[in-house]
Amino acid sequence: MASRVMCRGVQRSGLARYCTTSSEGAAAESASETVSNTGLSVVDFLKSIGHGVEAHAEKIAKKVETLDELLLIRRMKLKKIEVPCKQRKMIMRYTEKYRQNLWRPKVAESS
Repeated sequence: MASRVMCRGVQRSGLARYCTTSSEGAAAESASETVSNTGLSVVDFLKSIGHGVEAHAEKIAKKVETLDELLLIRRMKLKKIEVPCKQRKMIMRYTEKYRQNLWRPKVAESS
């Protein structure tokens, strides 16, 4: 028999992954806030993404001062900065991967 879950007063079966408690939501928020940026600049982060994003790195860096702001940016703000759709998708994808510690930018070392 399938387990039943109460979610917002409605009984649902098999959809437990869509229902979160307040403690789970708080844990997810705190995990995204604990990512350290290790002195990485916005331009370096965007250039390391590639896929045409580097062409818009300077324009984005003028509007977004820190990497923490870039990690919290929304699609509409990127659209207002006039970043094309494909590059917006790449920025959103890689910022999420960075937050989850699945990807780290490869910064060219200056010797």
